[in-house]
Amino acid sequence: MNGMQKMTESFRLHMIYRTLPQFLFAEATKVCAAVKYAIDVGYRHFDCAYLYGNEKEIGQANAAKISEGIVTREELFVTSKLWNTFHSRAKVAEGVAISLKRLSLDYLDLFLIHFPMGYKEGRSSHPGSYSDVDYLETWKALEDVVDSGKVRAIGISNFNVPQTKRILDHCRIRPLCNQIEVNVYLQNRALVDFCAKNHVAVVAYAPLGGEYAEVGSDLGSPLADPVVHETAQKYGKTPAQILIKFLLQQNLIAVPKSVTKSRIKQNFDVFDFTLEEPDMSCLRALDKGQMYRSTAMLNVCDHKYYPFHAE
Repeated sequence: MNGMQKMTESFRLHMIYRTLPQFLFAEATKVCAAVKYAIDVGYRHFDCAYLYGNEKEIGQANAAKISEGIVTREELFVTSKLWNTFHSRAKVAEGVAISLKRLSLDYLDLFLIHFPMGYKEGRSSHPGSYSDVDYLETWKALEDVVDSGKVRAIGISNFNVPQTKRILDHCRIRPLCNQIEVNVYLQNRALVDFCAKNHVAVVAYAPLGGEYAEVGSDLGSPLADPVVHETAQKYGKTPAQILIKFLLQQNLIAVPKSVTKSRIKQNFDVFDFTLEEPDMSCLRALDKGQMYRSTAMLNVCDHKYYPFHAE
């Protein structure tokens, strides 16, 4: 097994704790406390991003637990993402350096292109105008960053099938993963199947339903779905645990997020049962398709690299 295979296998074996954007918290200390608790529970993979604005707190939490001897740096797997205003070849290294500084790390285990769309470079994260930088240029620059040792592996996020294929057709270093929105209501079968066929791990964000699950929607919430509740009762689990297990049993990597201690722990306690095939089949039948996408980015749907016109 080569180094990349070992990393991929390690990547699949653990739950990932997704850190919520800073603006969702009243206090920055909540981020740090939540990450510390997640490490105590057993999480070792942490998913963050430049845009979330909380890399500093995550770095503080990780450093504290390393200092306490709870974990070593080698046991942690830290992912961050390149924001859309850093897509040009000259800006990619800068984006990596900013994340490393905020996280107080010498290297990142994984670094993703957050979206295939580039924005105008500058101080604003949402400048209201676009860059015409081809994401292939961004990828080539990330390959150079891997060569420098600042990043161990690279991947993509929110790329559709044609975009993922284009990366695979022109890359020198293959993407380790594609992080996309996947849950029981938005199963993204064509993209998931394409990634599996081409040995690209799928990291599923919004596994509980994303914004629709959190704030409610006319389309409903997977957490309130009768089939999910019946399945949860059958196995003596919570609806959230069923939704996470549904993804894990398909060899997807689930990325739950929470700052509530009980939920952080519950989201991790999904390795002591297996969903039977009839139950998996019932859950697969709940797919609502692309209409349930909560991260649609409709305000930039006219960008030439907008990914959600196609699966």
